[in-house]
Amino acid sequence: GRWVARLSVSDARFALFRESRVKEARVRAMAHGVPYDLMVISRSSLTMRVRSYSTGFEPGSRIRLRAQVLDGGEMLVKPVSVSARIVFPDRTRTNARLRPLSSGVYEHAFDATLPGVYTSLVRASGFNSRGEHFTREQVVTSHIWARAAGTTTARTLVRVR
Repeated sequence: GRWVARLSVSDARFALFRESRVKEARVRAMAHGVPYDLMVISRSSLTMRVRSYSTGFEPGSRIRLRAQVLDGGEMLVKPVSVSARIVFPDRTRTNARLRPLSSGVYEHAFDATLPGVYTSLVRASGFNSRGEHFTREQVVTSHIWARAAGTTTARTLVRVR
């Protein structure tokens, strides 16, 4: 959709600004505008849920990313492009496409060869059931722990954001 943000300054505040004794700030604002923050909160019936699963918690385990794209609570029937930007613990990166498993469900798996945090930014884009373009993003992390000397099991923490 189209977004419009309308900003205004009251006449009284603008008069105070015009009379400001801080000439540099006034000149900069007149030439480049006044800095501001804008937060937009919106709701949509189109959502994406991403989960990260692993076959274990030691190096050599397999991490699986699964994304579900829903429109109005139902799996989106139209094909969607779903990709992930994966950052490995050594800060190397790779891009991967999640393959469709069924309507609205996409998946990609990879080997976790290093201990540490694997961060995946998953993006879905396509057209909803009404033919409107959309994009959704979600970040998930997976944690792989090195086995401590003399132990037979590893410990893990998996956090989904």
